[in-house]
Amino acid sequence: MDPKITSQHRGAKTFLLFFVLVFGIITGVLLSNGLNWLPASIAQGRFTSGAADVEPSSFLTSTQESFREIVAAVRPAVVSIQVKGTQTQDMSNSPFGNDPFQYFFGIPDPMNPQGPQGQGPQGPGNSPHGQQQQEIPTWASGSGFLVSADGYILTNSHVVTDADEITVILDDGNQYEATVIGNDPDSDVAVVKIEGSQPFPYLQMADSSGLQVGDWVMAVGNPFGNLAGTVTVGIVSAVGREQLALQGGAYYQNFIQTDAAINFGNSGGPLVDISGHAVGINTAISAEGSGIGFAIPMNDAKFVYDAFQQNGEVIRSWIGVTIQNLDPDLATSLGLSSFEGALIASTNPGDPADAAGLKEGDVILEVGGVNIVSTASASRIIAELPVGVPADFKIWRDGQEMTISVTPARRDSSQLQGNNQQGQNDQYGPGNGKPSKAPENSDYLGITVEELSNDLIDSYQLPSDTTGVIVTAIDMNSKAFEKGLSEGSVIVTIDGEDVTNLDDYARLMSQAQDAWNQNGTNAVLRYLQYNPNGDWIRFFVSLPFED
Repeated sequence: MDPKITSQHRGAKTFLLFFVLVFGIITGVLLSNGLNWLPASIAQGRFTSGAADVEPSSFLTSTQESFREIVAAVRPAVVSIQVKGTQTQDMSNSPFGNDPFQYFFGIPDPMNPQGPQGQGPQGPGNSPHGQQQQEIPTWASGSGFLVSADGYILTNSHVVTDADEITVILDDGNQYEATVIGNDPDSDVAVVKIEGSQPFPYLQMADSSGLQVGDWVMAVGNPFGNLAGTVTVGIVSAVGREQLALQGGAYYQNFIQTDAAINFGNSGGPLVDISGHAVGINTAISAEGSGIGFAIPMNDAKFVYDAFQQNGEVIRSWIGVTIQNLDPDLATSLGLSSFEGALIASTNPGDPADAAGLKEGDVILEVGGVNIVSTASASRIIAELPVGVPADFKIWRDGQEMTISVTPARRDSSQLQGNNQQGQNDQYGPGNGKPSKAPENSDYLGITVEELSNDLIDSYQLPSDTTGVIVTAIDMNSKAFEKGLSEGSVIVTIDGEDVTNLDDYARLMSQAQDAWNQNGTNAVLRYLQYNPNGDWIRFFVSLPFED
């Protein structure tokens, strides 16, 4: 056969096969779409163009509608708070004051011996750098929310502190002058009031004890002072956050953590649940990350609100103890399976705790049926007990639980329930310099000690009946230093036995080391540490004899 004819036949066959293949694919797709063998969206997406049109699920639709309903119910009760105050400021910005001659040479300007504007000679001996001071107005803003139809508003203490004038602006734009009913910096809660001819919209205060991690919440407020009615949505990230280093923050801390955005100016606004009820007061954000905001639980805020309503002041209870947190080593040494609770480091003779029979070394597990997690929760829960009404304290003592009834007294401003923590490593007390050199013992735990003499007791202003040994040097890589002991700490007991001199110290430490070698039991030391407030505070520490 002619090669050209053969080549043509082959080309025709190839073309025919290609045509049949393409026709088969197109026919298959069309049949599949017609018979619903392929999802319509896929088939149409391949062969059509145009704007996306997605049918939302019923879940998304209902969630969106719920959010809209919550916002519509909540926002009318959320207010912007504008605060006017005063601040003292120097008139002159010159580093040499208003009169450089006076500053440099100690004599007035010869051309103006009476000083600027006839104010008289000025200089380093008068106001700083010869500056005159004046009061200038300041403005700040925050948020709040109405909790009653007659105009009571909850907000943060730090929003209204030092306010000369307070203006409240409602969501509808109406403005009212407000009066501070009460301000409680210890909780960072304040109550203000406005007057109106008609009932105000308000939020119901929810029971925040039922709030759980993962619950939906909304934060509403006035961020940056000019974005009133801003709403953000998130979840509860954590509850019971304590001991946060917040500048000017509350002493009593029990924060709700949320990832609902809280910005500057949101302080005092409500954190609401899916029922539109207030579960917290937005109060702070973390400067170290995003999506970390904190709110005061409504139950804690309501305690303050009710106190101002009923008494015109916040009355808190006090029992007269110094408490410290447990760590795993201390908990194990005391026979506890958990390190939740508050260890009583000291009691004050004659105060309610001492009168009821609480002792140093007891661990408070519950107060009035409420679980104690830490010193912060113990301080807060004790403070909220009714004054003069006996309360049951469940404690751990000598390896077993027991309950003691304690009748709290009223706390005054100088009696904040002890929330002392270890690890401060404060250097010495009021004495001058280090203790004079004397016989020392440095065989144990990286600690060097000296016997506590009467001269040292006087020098460090210790109680006159104090006995023990004073730490003169410590290995900074040791567990003892890591857990709070430092130069100047006074060790008063070891494993419950008094230390009166170096011989006692050496004997008791030797016994403690033997116990460690035999069964891994830590030594439990009780020591005194000087507090920046000018007091010697007692602590317990459990230490292993590590190599």
